[in-house]
Amino acid sequence: MYNRVSQKLMAKMGFREGEGLGKFGQGRKEIVETSTQRGRRGLGLTLKGFQGDLNVDWQDEPEPSALESVTWFPESSPEIPDADELKDWMTMGQKKLKIDDETEFCSENLLHLLLRCKTVFDNLEGEEMRRARTRSNPYETIRGAFFLNRAAMKMANMDHVFDYMFTNPKDFQGKPQTRDKDGELLYFGDVCAGPGGFSEYVLWRRHWHAKGFGMTLKGANDFKLEDFYAAPSELFEAYYGMATGTVLVKEGRPRKISERRRMVRMVTDHLQRAPRTSCCRWCRCTSFHSPAYFVQRGHFVCKTFDLFTPFSVGLIYLLYLCFERVSLFKPVTSRPANSERYVVCKSLKPGTDAVREYMFTINLKLNQFRHSDRDVTEVVPLDIIKGDTDFFQFMINSNESITNNAVCLCRTLFEPRQADIRKECLKLWGVSPKTITTSFILLLIRVYHQNARIFFGCRIQMAEKFVKAVSKPSRPDMNPIRVKEVYRLEEMEKIFVRLEMKVTKSSGGMPRLSYTGRDDRHFLPSGLYIIKTVNDPWTMAFSKSSKRKFFYNKQTKESTYALPPGSVAPFHACHQDRLFWAWEEGVRVHDSQTRVNPDKLSKDDVLSFIHQHCQQ
Repeated sequence: MYNRVSQKLMAKMGFREGEGLGKFGQGRKEIVETSTQRGRRGLGLTLKGFQGDLNVDWQDEPEPSALESVTWFPESSPEIPDADELKDWMTMGQKKLKIDDETEFCSENLLHLLLRCKTVFDNLEGEEMRRARTRSNPYETIRGAFFLNRAAMKMANMDHVFDYMFTNPKDFQGKPQTRDKDGELLYFGDVCAGPGGFSEYVLWRRHWHAKGFGMTLKGANDFKLEDFYAAPSELFEAYYGMATGTVLVKEGRPRKISERRRMVRMVTDHLQRAPRTSCCRWCRCTSFHSPAYFVQRGHFVCKTFDLFTPFSVGLIYLLYLCFERVSLFKPVTSRPANSERYVVCKSLKPGTDAVREYMFTINLKLNQFRHSDRDVTEVVPLDIIKGDTDFFQFMINSNESITNNAVCLCRTLFEPRQADIRKECLKLWGVSPKTITTSFILLLIRVYHQNARIFFGCRIQMAEKFVKAVSKPSRPDMNPIRVKEVYRLEEMEKIFVRLEMKVTKSSGGMPRLSYTGRDDRHFLPSGLYIIKTVNDPWTMAFSKSSKRKFFYNKQTKESTYALPPGSVAPFHACHQDRLFWAWEEGVRVHDSQTRVNPDKLSKDDVLSFIHQHCQQ
């Protein structure tokens, strides 16, 4: 206990082993102990569980590493039950507020040990807990990096471990399900997820090639879109339904879920996440959302905690039936001493409507029991869960492995590799540890995307994709934006087919020229832009012999069917050289128009010119 120098000094002062200092050996025989005072409590207060010597059976744990492995549930062999079978699965009973007797999915000794260990920290001050947690967890300094909160880094962690199935989902052949160059967006839903760390990560990873929908509680748990540090919040649409938006609190919650399902399912088919499932009710609601919104092959991730009750395990079993693969995963960014874990579901199966309706029925039943001592205790009969031995054993192993990871509070405990682990993890997950400046963020989200060499049709496709990403159909108070409809010159006749004479507001009862767009919405057109999409000296012509268009160089007299290098007109050339055909008074573009000015260009003149030069 003592080093040699201190022993020599003590010997010079007359110290003998087993005796105290002083002329008659009346002094202390033991070393002066360090202070065990905790926080600003009264002197002498002893906290239960922290008294006495620190006698810990330390276990040799593996070295902290950024590399992680995933264990999946065995592939589900049972068929998805139909509605007639599901209606007999629900069991009601007395409402329970304790889990000390829930030993079906975890050993009794381990469960009681876990509960005792958690009780030890109930009277500990928060500052002491935070200091010990920071010292002992090798991954603690990762925190939120440059994101809104730590949830974003948990998503980055899981996204890498699951081969980016959340931000770059692939089919069974390994091909991406979304192709950015084809104008496709990654759609995702964020349920019960304020302030929005998960969404911020997905939008950061996907740049502007994603569209998010979210639902959460208003108030303290609302989305904080204005605090998104690394991603554009304009690509995210928070949905609160038709009422006040207190989701999952008022009586209208089933209606609100149905409203959001109708709104989101029209466009969303890739990913759903629900990170705030801190009790059986949240877990039930977010699990209900998983099969509710998707078409086939969508993914789902949900944060949960202890899974000891038949109710919570039953929800996992329903997800196990609905998805191709399911995993219970605890990322390294989740603190080891807590019960947090994530259920990750890959690729929604077809034919899950019966399960969705069953979960909706559970939702209604729990609403009825909200103010009573009754509750839904099982959503899947226990004998069915135990009968699926692969699922049952995996559930037990998962619970016990996470429960076994206990951490003891020690004032001197310290993990020296935190800085190295942080750098290693951020590099592996593709998250830059450097300071992110405003200009760098703008570059990442492609605010000034370089599209000078992209053909006009592709630029229009990208603009349409961007409009889909930023549009908010649930916000009638916001003005919608649109991209002008584009037609080839030889297809101009299709434009005139969509023109009608309609009586509109402020028209004084007189019909006005109206255009019906591809979305069946009407507006009053004022003219037509004609844009040259080929750069000088190239032009496009129509070959009467081959009946197809070709590129022609006016300087070299070269002609080719393939797109020549340098022939793509950049944006500034398209903008400067465009022509505007104004549909003003005297221009006849509809058969019912009678006032015609022969000095102005009308529909028949333009169509005659096009037919003359493009005889197909």
